Amino acid sequence: MMKTEKLKVSMILLLAVLLVSSVIAFGVGSTYWRGNPVSVWPGGTRTISIILQNRAGAIEDVVARVEIISGKELASLERTDYLVKAGESVEVPINIMIPKETPVNSTQFITLSTSTGAPSTEGGVSFGIGIETVIEVSIIPEPMTFLKLLSRNAVWIVPLAILSLVILALLIILLVYILRKRKQNKKAGK
Repeated sequence: MMKTEKLKVSMILLLAVLLVSSVIAFGVGSTYWRGNPVSVWPGGTRTISIILQNRAGAIEDVVARVEIISGKELASLERTDYLVKAGESVEVPINIMIPKETPVNSTQFITLSTSTGAPSTEGGVSFGIGIETVIEVSIIPEPMTFLKLLSRNAVWIVPLAILSLVILALLIILLVYILRKRKQNKKAGK
């Protein structure tokens, strides 16, 4: 009787390990994390991605649900459920929109929760995992573009343009004068 119970327990443990190993092949990758922030300015938007991976010996497809746990005022998802086939990966776009009133040189965090399960589990036991991903967002000053630089210094643009045109006109008049003078000197010398 003791051997039978040990055999049952061993088989249950072996079955559990086999079932769990097909799900453990799942992972989440990101190019941004604590210490490696994505930079966005107040009023700015940016789209980044996380990668859902079902590789490393995966034998089953999984459905991954991605949800924003914190930082909902900063980020949005186009959708939440993704089918990740065995041996493949899926890109999940995250739209980051920083409110204009967010202070510059501050740090914000977006926390995502990714949970998995089998695509269809009819009557069986399905194992899944949950992964939390934290994305650090560094709030930077808005980058200065050439047009913004010009608009900031618009007071100088009109006088500078007029001065440039006057100098160009004087150079043209001087060139015409010199060419006529040469032509007159050639005619006088003949």
